Amino acid sequence: MEVMPSGGVIFEGPDEVEVFRRIALLGALRLETYLNMRMSRGRTAYSIAKSEFGLRGSKKRVLAQYEALLVEWGMIPPDLMAEQQKANAERAEQREAEAAERVATA
Repeated sequence: MEVMPSGGVIFEGPDEVEVFRRIALLGALRLETYLNMRMSRGRTAYSIAKSEFGLRGSKKRVLAQYEALLVEWGMIPPDLMAEQQKANAERAEQREAEAAERVATA
């Protein structure tokens, strides 16, 4: 991988391209799981992750399994996952509090 002075990145060779692809798949899977967004009209990131890596379960379970695989393969640092999980838990608590407030005011 070569970093350009302008901040751009060049991935050279099939191994580096595959690393980029797997990290991009992680981003797409997160968007599908948390925001219900799809990245294309083709196959979903969820279906790609399930078929290519033999993962099973709901979108959240598949995302957790895929993140664990990327940490195991050394493609993302474990502390990044801990930060992400903490942020996800905080967002879930906030959504629950907002829902409870809406019910209380209704």
